[in-house]
Amino acid sequence: MVWLAAVVIVLGWAALMASKERHVNLFEAVPAAARGVLRIAAWIAFAASLALFVAARGIEQGPVYWTVSLMLGAIATVLAGTWVSHKTRRRR
Repeated sequence: MVWLAAVVIVLGWAALMASKERHVNLFEAVPAAARGVLRIAAWIAFAASLALFVAARGIEQGPVYWTVSLMLGAIATVLAGTWVSHKTRRRR
């Protein structure tokens, strides 16, 4: 269940990154209405991952694991976005 929560966190960060205008080189131009939906989906994913961590590790350790996973997921998403952005610039 912890792996599922970690995947949900990474998907949440990816949705949040897709909702930003500055990442248009990674994602096609996302309409304004879809950006709002992506932001809401990202926050729902973060809340769901917290619930999964609490279910897996308990109320004492679940939020701690969730916070660490949030940080690692953010780092992984930023690094993947940078790598993809770098590869797309080389192709042009």
